[in-house]
Amino acid sequence: MPSANQRTGQVYIRVGGELLKSMPGATARGLLGFKRSPVTGTQVHGFMEETVTPEIECEISHGADTSLAKLKAMTDVTATYECDSGVTFVLSNAWVAEADELKDGKLKVKINALRCVEQGAA
Repeated sequence: MPSANQRTGQVYIRVGGELLKSMPGATARGLLGFKRSPVTGTQVHGFMEETVTPEIECEISHGADTSLAKLKAMTDVTATYECDSGVTFVLSNAWVAEADELKDGKLKVKINALRCVEQGAA
């Protein structure tokens, strides 16, 4: 069980139940499903909300066991962004949006989803 003092250092990404061999630097964004932008005139009026897509972006190490066809086929799966601090973001009805940049033995993968739910936060 992680300590309340522990901060996220490592993350583990699963898509369709399969653990990806992700490299450090994975990013999760759009986790709330919206963003708020200020509305201003001669003063601040408030904010407006805009819908955003939950997304995970990472690089995975590429090898003979990496199948682009298998990644491409992932279109209605559950994806998770599991933090070593004990918090997990569950992206439901997820799909692999991109897996098309291979450089220096690393494949860039982007996963989108219809929604995201946070689990394990205090």
